[in-house]
Amino acid sequence: MKPRNFLISFVVLLAGLVAGYFASLGAKVYLSELSGSLEVTDSYKIELPLGMADLDSSVSGASFAVFSNLYFSTREEYQEVINEGLLAVKEAIAWKDLVLETREIGSKNEEDFDRIITSMDYEIELVRILDYYRQFFMNYYRWIDTGESQSKTSYQLAMGQLMAVMEFHEEKYAKDNVAAGIDFEEARQGVVVSKNTGRSVRWARVVVVLSLFLLVLGVPGLVRDRANRRFAGTLYFDAIFRPSRVESHHVYHGTTRLSLLMVALYVLGLVIFSGFSSLLFPVIIGGLGLIYIILLAIFIHRGSNFRNILISLMAPKLLMMAFILLFIAVRGPIYFWSQMWVSNLFRVLFFSLFIMFLFRKFHSNVVLCRKWSGGKVAPSIAYIFTALGIQLLLAGLALQFFGLEHCLTSLNNDLLVLPRGLSENIGITTLLGIPMEITPWIIYFAWGLMALMLPLNHSVFQRIFKL
Repeated sequence: MKPRNFLISFVVLLAGLVAGYFASLGAKVYLSELSGSLEVTDSYKIELPLGMADLDSSVSGASFAVFSNLYFSTREEYQEVINEGLLAVKEAIAWKDLVLETREIGSKNEEDFDRIITSMDYEIELVRILDYYRQFFMNYYRWIDTGESQSKTSYQLAMGQLMAVMEFHEEKYAKDNVAAGIDFEEARQGVVVSKNTGRSVRWARVVVVLSLFLLVLGVPGLVRDRANRRFAGTLYFDAIFRPSRVESHHVYHGTTRLSLLMVALYVLGLVIFSGFSSLLFPVIIGGLGLIYIILLAIFIHRGSNFRNILISLMAPKLLMMAFILLFIAVRGPIYFWSQMWVSNLFRVLFFSLFIMFLFRKFHSNVVLCRKWSGGKVAPSIAYIFTALGIQLLLAGLALQFFGLEHCLTSLNNDLLVLPRGLSENIGITTLLGIPMEITPWIIYFAWGLMALMLPLNHSVFQRIFKL
């Protein structure tokens, strides 16, 4: 029995590893095509005399996808890029000084001359904003790339200067119909995400350390048994590494505290995810994940022995969350996204390991369902895929109700993976090549999955109606 269980686990992990590898190759091609369609380089060149339309697109048309590719394509000329922004400010001021020197020999129309000077002041102000913007994101990404403390100090200083000049600009031109101020909403959102970096790093490290600490405490024999009761952490450990050892007749102590702590860590992980995505994403994904676990607990003995079942089913999910947070704990969420955009090695490792963990999670769930219910493999598979079908059905109905385009746009407006204006003008579904028919496909697939599982174990729905 043990060699067979070990062989099945090995095959599942190997299948996940292979699937992840091919997924990373597909992501490489897709992201490369998408990066090429963004055309990030020409929009950020500063040439004098400057045009306000170019400045507008530079300040309000960026995203973390753009910045990731822009920084990593120019990081060898990092200081030259910084100096270019400073040079642009100096040259803009020099142009204004040259014009002022011609006041006495120039046009006799003082009103026209004053309008020219006012226009140049406006342009100098925008160039200075763009310079702070450039210093901010170049130093921010250099810190993400290298971890230099000097880069961290420089980006925080430039971020404060940027926010100050943007607020001054908006207040100054709030009531000016002739020279309306630029919309800095996207730049401001980028600053907000950057401000959350330190908080996200700290809390991500807390979740990762606690998750691993509980896993270590769960090593069999590390914490002594109480009478005939095992430590609840052993159940956490077994559910991940040896689910075939879990038995429904085992008695554990500390299950209430551990189950509450695992749920708290899971919720905290969702809050951390909201630091680099919209709150909508972790609420929906996290809520659907909890629904899946609750449904399985209901299907297995109608929810009896709930705490033990919750710990065992939450264990693989918490491990997957800790795996993602491990990258965030290095230097924040944007470190994760920037590596996803520019590093082939990172994509291969992440997708391979993530899908391997995903395969392992479903395999563990099948084994755990069989152990807790005392049934056979076929009913356990029916439990898993029936709960998965309900989860997909709820997700499809939510997309149908709110609209796929609206949901993706709302996510991107906070996440800024793609340029905000670009996604709103073209449409994210069009830009990413996502068919609008995917929402009904999800709903139909969910119904089909539940209908397919019903003959395997008709008691699934009987358990619901008996509650």
